[in-house]
Amino acid sequence: MTNPRLAIGIAGILLLITAVSLQAQVCTGFPELRSAPIRVTGEGIVNGNARGLNSTIGGGGRWFGSVSVGLTDYSFLNGSSNDIIVRGGHEFLLGPLSFCPLAATSIYAGPYDVDATGIDFFTFRNDVGAALGTTAVSTPKFSILPTIDLRLAYVRTHASGGPDSISVAAGRTYGIMTAGVGFVINRTVTIRPAFSTPMGLSNVNAGLPFALHNTKPTLSIDFAYCFGRRPANPI
Repeated sequence: MTNPRLAIGIAGILLLITAVSLQAQVCTGFPELRSAPIRVTGEGIVNGNARGLNSTIGGGGRWFGSVSVGLTDYSFLNGSSNDIIVRGGHEFLLGPLSFCPLAATSIYAGPYDVDATGIDFFTFRNDVGAALGTTAVSTPKFSILPTIDLRLAYVRTHASGGPDSISVAAGRTYGIMTAGVGFVINRTVTIRPAFSTPMGLSNVNAGLPFALHNTKPTLSIDFAYCFGRRPANPI
C-alpha cells in the first residue's frame, strides 16, 4: 500500500508546481482574483473532540478547483489522520448571485494504532452539491461575501488490524449544510468563518471498533492570501 504521508507530500508539490493563472469564486466566499492569480489558505477546524488544520491552494476560471492537505487530531483516540481533499466546481452568474455546482473527494488516512490496539482507520468520502454566494458589501478596501452550500455525502470507513486482525467497514449517506461569510481586505486577504452541520446522519459508527465519527456541527475559519502576477495577454 502506498505510504499516505508520501502521497500527501507528492500532492502538495504538484500543487505548488501547477498553481498558475488561478482565480477564486464568490460562491465559496472568496473574491475574484483579477491581478493576483494565486490563493493559499490556512484553515482551522473544530468538530466535537476532533481538531484539524488544513492548507489549501486552488482557483480557476468558470471551472475551478482546489486541493487541501492537512492533519486531524483525535485526542480521545490518541491518534491523528493525514488528510487530502480535492474539490471542483463550475460557476454560473445569476445577476448579483454566484451559483456553483460542487464536487469533492476526501481521504483521511488514520488514526493509526488507536489506543495502542494496533487498529488502523482509513476513511473515504465523496460529496456533491451546490453553493450560492453574493457580494453584500463592496468598497475598494473591504468586501463582505456571504455564502451557503448544500451537499449530499457518502462516507465509508474501514478499520483493520488489532490482536484479532479485524477488517470491518461502515458506510453512510447524509446531507451537509454549510454557511459562511468572507471578509475581504484590500482584495488580497480573506478571513472566512463558517458553520457546517450534518443532516440525516445516524449510527455513523455502527460496526466500527471505536467511535471515530460524530454528528456534531463543525466550526471552521479560513485565512487566505492572494499573491502573484497574471501574465500579460499575448499581442
